Amino acid sequence: MKEKRGIIVLIIFMLIVSASFSQQQYLKAHNNKLNGQDFTYHSPQPDASECLLLRSDNSDQFIEWQTEKIPTNYKNNRAKFILIAAIDVNTDSHKFDFFINNEKYFTINNPTNNSKRIFSWKGKNNTTLEFQSTMIDRHGDLMGYMFLDVPIGVFPKGEPLTIKVQGESAGSQSWFIIYKYKSGKATNLFCENAVIREKNKNYQLLRVDIVHLDVPVNALIKAGNKTEKLKLNLGYNSCKIKLPEVLEDKEIIVDVKIGDKINISKTIVINPVKKQNIYLLHHSHVDIGYTHVQKEVEEIHWKYFEEVIEYAKKSSNNPDGSHFKWNTEVMWAVDSYLEKAAPEKRAEFVNAVKKGWIGLDALYGNELTGLCNTEELVRLTESGRKISKMCGVALESAMITDVPGWTWGM
Repeated sequence: MKEKRGIIVLIIFMLIVSASFSQQQYLKAHNNKLNGQDFTYHSPQPDASECLLLRSDNSDQFIEWQTEKIPTNYKNNRAKFILIAAIDVNTDSHKFDFFINNEKYFTINNPTNNSKRIFSWKGKNNTTLEFQSTMIDRHGDLMGYMFLDVPIGVFPKGEPLTIKVQGESAGSQSWFIIYKYKSGKATNLFCENAVIREKNKNYQLLRVDIVHLDVPVNALIKAGNKTEKLKLNLGYNSCKIKLPEVLEDKEIIVDVKIGDKINISKTIVINPVKKQNIYLLHHSHVDIGYTHVQKEVEEIHWKYFEEVIEYAKKSSNNPDGSHFKWNTEVMWAVDSYLEKAAPEKRAEFVNAVKKGWIGLDALYGNELTGLCNTEELVRLTESGRKISKMCGVALESAMITDVPGWTWGM
């Protein structure tokens, strides 16, 4: 019986702690930049990418910013700030020192693996710093939210905190990032400009994005006659609700309930999606020297020509609209292939062009057309005109990919 009472007391205590956490209003840990290298990088939130980057290269380098002011009417005896942050994960581990109002409070080290997701540090004057990773990115690095908890009195109301992070002189690329984002709870509704089809029915998508800064909780989202449940974890959460396609503007009511409280109740307009044709052009980019030297690039494209013809042959009995087709992009490798290929290979290529399996494009290469004079621009199509005549197919298109542009004269 005593054990059961102990368990009941523990559960009640945990519920009280959870309730107090869920009522916590975080202050924004980034309000304005003072110093540091501006950078753009992905984060746990799609709307947060502008950041300050610090490496373990030279201790003379640092990032520094101010928080929002602690409100004069702040009722708690501790101020809690929230910040989006990211930490490099690699075997080259180095330290980063945190200063508050020019006094060092914490030292953190970037981790050597990403198995641990929550980190915490204690500083002087009863301050704490915590990092909770909500995402491991494609490079294996940790991204998430940083929480700074400080006592009122040591840090007075009506004043911001000035925070500085300084690396060490290790000549290392190990990094730490904070995002210049004023973190806060948010619920946003977006009508996606697309129609999806499932089981011969068309739907439009309503995307609901929720930035949740409390303990995990369930959300109930009602959009018109549709209802979705979403478990909210710390940070960015999103779901898409399928609504019947509309052919004219239609108003619906969207209710979002988080836990037992209504978060928003809003009338939105679902607009019809404008129908558009999107054409996909299949080709292989010709980029000499970026991944291979010129001779290797040329031979790779010769191999592509023969592969393309085989793919086209295999799809030749498919229904109309589902035949394999490919485009040359430029004539450089085509010209040399037709010059050096065996007669039967040359004939196969010409036949593939006649059947529409391979499309010819007029330019010899991806030229910087702004540097060409008139004669050079004309010569750029010389090879294409010759090959189109050989194949008996009109030359009707030209293509430039990557850096070069089209001049007026072109």
